[in-house]
Amino acid sequence: MDEQDWTGLWARAQASHDRARDLRARLAFLAAQIADTEDVVAATFERRAEEGSERATELRAKAEAARRFAELERRESVRIARAPIRLIRDRHA
Repeated sequence: MDEQDWTGLWARAQASHDRARDLRARLAFLAAQIADTEDVVAATFERRAEEGSERATELRAKAEAARRFAELERRESVRIARAPIRLIRDRHA
């Protein structure tokens, strides 16, 4: 391989790395947004349960499930953000 081939290979690898980093950041952000949304859902279920709904027990259970899911998504957001980027060699090149 000559220098031009290596330069092109390096540029493609860097572009792939940049795309992977951007995607990882977007996924982490989306997981955090999902967690925030689940917190709102949980609060809504709790508020409805406190209003004396005949389904209060069910609504509290749904609120707890939403809180657990929110916590799961927060952990996932952190895991995604910290995950190393591993590129798979392009088989078509």
